Amino acid sequence: MHKHQNEKTTHLANSQHEMMGDLMNAKFPYN
Repeated sequence: MHKHQNEKTTHLANSQHEMMGDLMNAKFPYN
């Protein structure tokens, strides 16, 4: 159960990281 929670948290962090990457690409298309 604890491991599952860690995986869920990691997945959420990855989703947020991808969202930040999309925002950065929108601001700086040359990336």
